This record gives sequence, C-alpha cells and structure tokens, in this order.
Amino acid sequence: MLVLQDFGLAHGVNDAICKAMQTGRAGSVSCLSVSDLWPATSRPLKQLADQTGTRLGIKLALTGAFAPLTAGFTPAFDGSLPNLSHLVAACERLSLQREILAGEFRAQIRRYQAHMDGNPYFVDLDPVILLFGAAIDGVSDALAHFSLQETTVLIPQPTRGEAIYPVPLSGRIEQFRFAQIRRKIWIRGGKTRQGWTTRLLLPVCENRHLPSRQTWREDDLQWSAATPALPDPRLDLFDLHPHWREQHLAWLMEK
Repeated sequence: MLVLQDFGLAHGVNDAICKAMQTGRAGSVSCLSVSDLWPATSRPLKQLADQTGTRLGIKLALTGAFAPLTAGFTPAFDGSLPNLSHLVAACERLSLQREILAGEFRAQIRRYQAHMDGNPYFVDLDPVILLFGAAIDGVSDALAHFSLQETTVLIPQPTRGEAIYPVPLSGRIEQFRFAQIRRKIWIRGGKTRQGWTTRLLLPVCENRHLPSRQTWREDDLQWSAATPALPDPRLDLFDLHPHWREQHLAWLMEK
C-alpha cells in the first residue's frame, strides 16, 4: 500500500494529494485532523476518496505548529503542540502524562470522525510518539476508547540516519527511536505488546524506493509513505526543506 501523508498540513500538500488521487496515484491518504485547515477541506477529500476508492486514515500528531484540540494540554509551546525538546524536558520532569496525551489523541480521532462520518481505515503515527512510553500508552487508550483496537497502526521504519526528508535530528534521534520502537512496541508477526495490528511504514527516500503501481492499493504487511506537495510558503512552518515534498510529487507523476 502506498500512503500519501499529511493531508491538512498546507494547501500545497492538499492540492498535491488530490492531484495524485485524481490520476490514480494514491492507495491511501493519512489526514491531520488536528490542522486548522481540516474542517474546510475534509468534505471535498471524502467525496474524492469515495469517487476514487482511496482509503483514508488519521495521522495522530504530537508535534507541529498546530493548536492542541484539548484545553489545558501540556506541554504546549506558544499555543501549539510541543516540539521534541519540550517533550524531552517534560519527560525528565515526570510531567508527560498518559491521560493528557490520550485526551488529545481522542480529540483528534473524534474530529476525524465528525467530518468523515466514520472511523479511519488506519492510524498513522507521528514518529515522535514512539519516543515516549506515555504517548504510546496514550494511543492505546485512545484507540480503546473508540473500540479501534483492530484498526491498522502504521509503524514508521527508521532509516539509519536518513530521514524522509533532511532534518537536523536525523542521526542519533533516528537510532534512539529505533531502540525505543523495539523496546516499547515489540513487534511480532504484525502484532504489538499493546495489542495493535500493525503495518511497517517505509519512507520513500528516492524514486527507486517507490513500489510498483500495481501494489499501491494492496494491504500488505509493509506499506510505503510519500509526502507530496506543491509549493506553499506555509510549509516553512513545518519543514526545513519543503522542496523535498515537491520532489515526491514529481516521482509520483513519473510512475
């Protein structure tokens, strides 16, 4: 399965994903229901997904320039979700609370359901979630709240220092994340210690990493992730190198 990530991040991302869907270049799409763009853009996406047979899922976010959906969410930074350093500091202070994180994840799932009139086909995790036991447990609690324990959870595969697109934290953080995934998630045969039903998510780092189009709609144990976008200044809020997303769109259009 090929999943196009981050619908709702920016209009340039939304337009690129819709272009891929219209041309049969999307097997599934993960949606950022936490985004301020989500309410106005979700219905057109649902209509297009119904027309093209594209499967829709939710991207649970723990970081990013989005306002939390829950009042009193901590740790927050200038009214937005925290970055990695704030989460690490909260963890060191023993103030990263499972219940608060679960409440935010529930709010994101509830917002998705309200605009999609149903449950997500899969759950795509912000990779930072896998760094913190409280966040992992918060995901489990949120899924259980909505009886989504059998819903497929995508587990991002670390790339040994090479990120999906270049970011400063791609070295030791990626290796640390890999150790955390093995210790906290403990994947065995498509299941986890938390009871999740999982698929391994491999980032598309080069054109040759794109699987053949015949497999883009097949639900195998291993999925591929692409992050296409058209130029959009809003992407500067999220990416140091937003042009990398434009490259992903070019690769998709070449297939």
